[in-house]
Amino acid sequence: MISKVQSIKDKILRELKSGVYPADRPLPSRHQYMRRFKCSRMTVDRAIGDLVENGFLESRRGSGTYPASSGAKDGGLTQVVLIGGFDDRGLAAEACRIATSIQDHIPCNIYNLSDAAVHLQRFTKPGTAVLWQRPTYAELLLMDNLKNAGIRQILVGRRYGNYDYVTTDARSSIREGLEWLTKSGDKRISCVFEDFDPDFQYIGERHLAFYELALEMQLDLSSEYICKVPRQAGLKLLPYIEKAADKIFEDDAPKQLFISYQAAIEPVLAAAIRRGK
Repeated sequence: MISKVQSIKDKILRELKSGVYPADRPLPSRHQYMRRFKCSRMTVDRAIGDLVENGFLESRRGSGTYPASSGAKDGGLTQVVLIGGFDDRGLAAEACRIATSIQDHIPCNIYNLSDAAVHLQRFTKPGTAVLWQRPTYAELLLMDNLKNAGIRQILVGRRYGNYDYVTTDARSSIREGLEWLTKSGDKRISCVFEDFDPDFQYIGERHLAFYELALEMQLDLSSEYICKVPRQAGLKLLPYIEKAADKIFEDDAPKQLFISYQAAIEPVLAAAIRRGK
């Protein structure tokens, strides 16, 4: 949840960005802000103090608080922040590779998605750019806060709104996999997918791309051998994999198997070995 201090900062930043406050005039007084935002003097002081510290405002003794004349927010890049869901070992390794390459040029700090709201203050410093590695819908509000602060952001592996993003071409990579899988001419395949989750937009994109290509390539699909498993971590996933394996490793099941959920690969292979497949 966004704090009252952060909420006030966001509103003032939006007004600064839209030109509500002329550069040669002081901002409203603390008491005016207290009445407007219905909060204490301490809350207003913290919000204004943070904006002064971060270079968006400047305090002139005996005159008041003004929009920053030089505005560090308009300057060059001084740090990159990489935020991702690093509970997944694969994502953590990917993040380390990205951060290491960035460190060759500019300081780069890594934070877990679950800690993003707690450390939001660190991301709003002028000269910061934020890379979001596969963010969920829960981070959209944080992205908007950073956008209002003038922080540059790029999404990695996601598409949201008008944010700049970098992502893979699901259709192209799935086609490559299906062509390899069916190169023997056998077009009967089984599938293991992860359940759709609105927090992970790419899942729906993968499902849609797969079914479009299945029609285009005239694959022989049977609902009996299309298995979906929930997004679960570690041992919690195993019962669902076992249930799917009972179907996809039947004697009459297709010999080709397509798995779109990375976390399911190793347990599916283990289930196949146990069944002599």
